[in-house]
Amino acid sequence: MLIILKTLHKLLNLLNSETAPSQLSAGIAFGMIVGLSPFFAWHNLVIFLLVFLLRVNLSMFFMATAFFAIIGFFLDPLFDRLGYFLLVDFEVARGVWIWIASAPILPFFKLNNTVVMGSLALSLILYLPVFVAAIWAIGQYRKRWKERIKDSKFMKWFKATKLYGLYEKYQSFQEKWENLL
Repeated sequence: MLIILKTLHKLLNLLNSETAPSQLSAGIAFGMIVGLSPFFAWHNLVIFLLVFLLRVNLSMFFMATAFFAIIGFFLDPLFDRLGYFLLVDFEVARGVWIWIASAPILPFFKLNNTVVMGSLALSLILYLPVFVAAIWAIGQYRKRWKERIKDSKFMKWFKATKLYGLYEKYQSFQEKWENLL
């Protein structure tokens, strides 16, 4: 329960921070690619390198990866069918797949796996729409919902609960511990 509370607190802190919406959105979009595809696929290593090289919010990236991994688990049959279509039924790309399979390094990316191919193809198609939609949603949240949520009866009630008090104590203990180190 504390992990869920901590994650929600971190998410609200990110949304309320001065971090640029594009950095948060890039974290969501890159997290979608990693989360939807099988975790140990080699293209995820390339995504991790891009995340660390570009100005991407790491916290949002890891939260989005966890969120989309749950969704990706349920979408695996769809990814399998899409990957099968791209690898077998889509005759136009057959030469590309043969070239990838015979190239020196590319076979390690396991693009001949239907689930890897389907999830990567769909996540690359969805990257730009998710990125743009996340920028818009973060802007709308900051413009219209930030103050409403902060001043809502639910937040006032929630901050008065014992669970929130325990979380506050945990946060102060964690800060003191980090200062000692």
